[in-house]
Amino acid sequence: SLGFLGGLVQLDGSERFQNVAVRDTEFYLQDSSITSVSYFHVEALFWMFYATEDPALRAEVAAKLEEFLPTIFTGDPDDHLTYQGRAMIRWLSLLYYQRYFDDSPGIRAALLKGIWASASGSLPDSAKAVAERYPTTVYGPSIASMRYSAFAGIFLLELLDEGSSLLRDAPFP
Repeated sequence: SLGFLGGLVQLDGSERFQNVAVRDTEFYLQDSSITSVSYFHVEALFWMFYATEDPALRAEVAAKLEEFLPTIFTGDPDDHLTYQGRAMIRWLSLLYYQRYFDDSPGIRAALLKGIWASASGSLPDSAKAVAERYPTTVYGPSIASMRYSAFAGIFLLELLDEGSSLLRDAPFP
């Protein structure tokens, strides 16, 4: 995972991992078939940015990050539930984007939507309501419900405690 490599570089600091992270980041940026619009690519891009010290490479990563913004501004009231709950991680990425790259009324509105959608005590699709409604399936625990709740929890914790989902000893550049 590209995101893992960025974190590993921050944790380990070895040149070997740094070289692999730079190589993989360059490959990612050069391959036009890979976009940042999925729920996981955009988070990986933040970790790639985190891992490199090259200003030119960081500028390319930052430009690629902007591709994901339209996926947040869809107006779909249930987009946080897509990908079987995995899409909620996009609001964590949007929070990073707002804090470390750019802020706008549209970004703040989308973050508010993510907060309301996941943490509301009255919405039927909040993380709590979904977990209560679908605690299990015929196959056992509801994996989609757990994913959604977990990703919503990470997003909300980061919102309340800046840096809690990053590495505190290595501030975001």
